[in-house]
Amino acid sequence: MQLTLHSSCHGEVEKVWPSLRGPGLLAQTQQALLLPTKKRKPFSCPRAYIEKSDAVYDFFNKFKEFCTRVFRNFSLETTRAFYDFEDRHGSAARPQYVLLWCWAAALGAGLLKSEDMMKGANRLRATFDIFYEEEILNLLMDEAMKKRQKSKSAVPFVPYEARAEKALEAICKCCIGKQDIDEEDAELLICMLQGIFPAGDKAEIERSVRCKVRPVEDELSESSDEEKDTDADIDETNSAVSPLAGERLELLNEQQGMLNTLPREEKSSTHV
Repeated sequence: MQLTLHSSCHGEVEKVWPSLRGPGLLAQTQQALLLPTKKRKPFSCPRAYIEKSDAVYDFFNKFKEFCTRVFRNFSLETTRAFYDFEDRHGSAARPQYVLLWCWAAALGAGLLKSEDMMKGANRLRATFDIFYEEEILNLLMDEAMKKRQKSKSAVPFVPYEARAEKALEAICKCCIGKQDIDEEDAELLICMLQGIFPAGDKAEIERSVRCKVRPVEDELSESSDEEKDTDADIDETNSAVSPLAGERLELLNEQQGMLNTLPREEKSSTHV
């Protein structure tokens, strides 16, 4: 089969073809193939590879991407636990607040101080300004990372269970307002933390949450103490009112005695 070219396009083909068949193209191709490619530095240890490929470490200092990646792996039960937790404790227990402290504990392990996290949790409970807290946490982590790079010291590895425990303390401070929790909160927190830290030991995470559960006896004693306080307040008010009430009773008794001493006619006239 012969290929025939039209006379009008023959000239254009002759102009293009020399540039393609010239020696310059082959030389450029060979030079590109011989260029040295950038070699990736090998990971210092297998743990670094695990951290680099883990979902928690993929988005350093990117809170929104962290939330998206984590939520994508949640089960229906875990998602429901977030909203049940918000229903129990109100606006201070929003899902993004819970995830903020899990993100800070997961990525800030070895960089953030526990004091800074607790101060931020207390501040967020009062202000509800999550963007400010995210910015502060980013600045603190960046500053700590720069210091470690200057001193050429590696970030120490912190087990996932310890990170979950730090996140739990900040969540209790921010969302609940106290470190003691009840049984229903414990079930929700276990479900949430196990979903956010799937690489951690589930039994260890559950144990750290159960340690914060307040016994029923303490709850009963606290309720009885509150009742005693209310009774004491009532007694104080009664003691403050009792002198006035005593004087009034004395006046009434005097009036009743005077009525009893009067004759019947005068009594009827006084009643009229």
